[in-house]
Amino acid sequence: PCQIRHYEVGIACLQLKDRYGWLNRKLMHIKRSRNN
Repeated sequence: PCQIRHYEVGIACLQLKDRYGWLNRKLMHIKRSRNN
């Protein structure tokens, strides 16, 4: 059970990182277009 939970937490962590990475890219794009 401990291993399964750790695995699930890892997946959730990856999904969060993915979401934040996407947000970061979007923000960077907005900043760049504002500068130009």
